[in-house]
This record gives sequence, structure tokens and C-alpha cells, in this order.
Amino acid sequence: MRIFSDESCVTSNDGEYLIIGALSCDQETAKAIRKAIQKLNIEKNKKSEYHFTKVGDKRGNVKNYQDFCDIFLQFYQQKRSYQTGLEIEKMYRRLCFDALLVKHEKIDHLQFSQGDIQMGFFRFYYSLLAQTIQKYYSDQQDIVITIDKIDLKKPDLITNLHQRLNNIIPVKSLNPQNSTAEPLLQLADVITGMISFRWNRWEQTAESNLSKRNQSKREVIEYFEGKLGFSLRNTTYAYRSFNIWELDLQEMQKTP
Repeated sequence: MRIFSDESCVTSNDGEYLIIGALSCDQETAKAIRKAIQKLNIEKNKKSEYHFTKVGDKRGNVKNYQDFCDIFLQFYQQKRSYQTGLEIEKMYRRLCFDALLVKHEKIDHLQFSQGDIQMGFFRFYYSLLAQTIQKYYSDQQDIVITIDKIDLKKPDLITNLHQRLNNIIPVKSLNPQNSTAEPLLQLADVITGMISFRWNRWEQTAESNLSKRNQSKREVIEYFEGKLGFSLRNTTYAYRSFNIWELDLQEMQKTP
């Protein structure tokens, strides 16, 4: 099992909602996606990495990002059945995505994390990754988690997150990595960025005098939503293969 995770709007200055997103697939699918992205980059003669913030910064850029989204949709639309670690037969898509939303105004870091914002952020990371592992885990494969590299005041937060996840199901590795070197982190970035824009920027950019860049972002999002079949503004039920959920902070208070 491979998980690739990215975040958006980590502070309240960035947006109303913190978003953490995670792509999940098996090792074979991860290799196939990398090949598909490499092929797209060759066709488009694209040498820079994909980031949702870059949508609309160049002419013809929208089509590039729509084609990039199509790679996700291509694998998402393929279903497969497998036996989970709990020995319950389940059907999931070949590529899945889960996103956690946290409303900044509801976060009390003094209460949740002794005033340490990064510690609080990693508690939210744990909530998403714990649910994702339990949801898709198969005892036939190792769990390898890659998260987007971020600057940390306390590097042991990564180790602590790994140890806490190990208390649920053994995780072979959990490593931060620069997205430049991992195309699946770029894919996680773009989808997480679209959800973030939908929840944090959509209404503010509804005026007729939109900047060209915001128009481009909305165009990519509407294309993706049309293919996906529902709005990224909607929360979905937990066992859907594309899941958007808002964290219950009262419930989280009960978690040590």
C-alpha cells in the first residue's frame, strides 16, 4: 500500500479551512501512474512540476492540468477487490483519495496541542492517515507513506507520527519528500489544491472581474468535477473511494 499526502492552507491566514489530502494505491499502480505522468510530460514538453498554484500562469496551461487530472481519473475509474487485514471482502477503486477538512476558527491549539501549531497539525495528519490505513489496508502488502516535505521546528514530529500509526497497523516507512522528485505528490497537491480552492476561494472569486489565473483554476476544477460526478464542495461518506470529510474536533479531544 502506498500513500502520498499533501496539505493546503495550514494557517488561518491562508484560508478558512485547513485541508490535508492523501492518494492511496498499491505499488504496481504507483509505478503505472509515474509512467503515465512521464509520458504526458514528454508529450507536453513539460519540465517543471505540477502545482495547483501554477494553474493559469502560462498560456495553454489549463489543458495541461486537465490532462494531468485525467491521469487520476483513468486509474480512479478502475475497480478492484481485495481481502483486507480484517478479512472482510471489499471493493475499492485502483486509486483512491481522502481529504480531511478542519475549520481554523474551531481549532484551539492551547487545548489540542499545548499551543504548538505544528504539533496540532500533525495530530490532524494522524487523523487522516489512521483512517486511510484502516480503510484500505491489505495484509498482503507493506504500508509506505510519503508526505510533502515541510519545515519543522521539531523533526521528531515525523517519528512520533510514525510510531502512533504503528500502534494501529505496522507501517514500513513514513518519510517526507520534495514533490519535485515524486509525481504522485504532485498529483496529491493538485487535487488537494482544487478542494482547498473550492472551500476557501470559490465564493470570493465568483465576481465577473475574476483574474485570468482564478478563471483558469475554476475551469480546471469544473472539468474535474464534471468527470468525477460531484462537487468538491460536498462532503462524502467515509467508505467512498473519493472521500471529503470535516474533522469532528470534539471527538478528537477524546484522542490522546
